[in-house]
Amino acid sequence: GIAVGGKTGLTSMTTGLLFLLSIPFIPFINLIPDIAVAPIFLIIGYLMLQSIAEINFKDITEGFPAFLTIVLIPFTSDIVKGMAIGFIVFPVLKLFARREKEVKPAMYVIVLLFFLYFMLQ
Repeated sequence: GIAVGGKTGLTSMTTGLLFLLSIPFIPFINLIPDIAVAPIFLIIGYLMLQSIAEINFKDITEGFPAFLTIVLIPFTSDIVKGMAIGFIVFPVLKLFARREKEVKPAMYVIVLLFFLYFMLQ
């Protein structure tokens, strides 16, 4: 939402409300075959790849977690696992580089939740 001008929480609230309103339609959405939505996923993937140009790959604490995320999502065939590894590696590298102040406290909470995710599987 921010990329298209939504600077307040209203964008997030509207998106969340629309997702809640879509819950009763999930059984109908499941009737759509996967092959029909494949082109949409390709377009979304292409649009997501445009953001790669903004990643600072010269800084290993920024570039390596992004690289791992990009590579592990298709290799594990699981978006959550790929993102989890990237989210875990990011603060670990910042800690090793003695740049822990660059990591927000919420990131440590996310890392803890991803660790729990892996432990409970």
